[in-house]
Amino acid sequence: MLAERKNKYGITGNLITHFNSLFYYPKTGNDILSELLVKTGSKDPGLKAMLVMEQDYFFEPGSFKEGLLSRYRQGFRILRLFKI
Repeated sequence: MLAERKNKYGITGNLITHFNSLFYYPKTGNDILSELLVKTGSKDPGLKAMLVMEQDYFFEPGSFKEGLLSRYRQGFRILRLFKI
């Protein structure tokens, strides 16, 4: 269904975030999305995963670089930040 709509409307890419990352707890949603990326092998070059900034990065700024690199290796390409 997604492929049909992409072809029909000329969509060349998709940005995805897990629902739980936005409305529950960012780490949980990011982990679930990471599992999906690993399972699918990120085969669609037009599919980009968006990482929602995790609270741990604020509480432990030293973990930010390694955490971000780890998520990049999992397939995330965009970091989402929200003003509270």
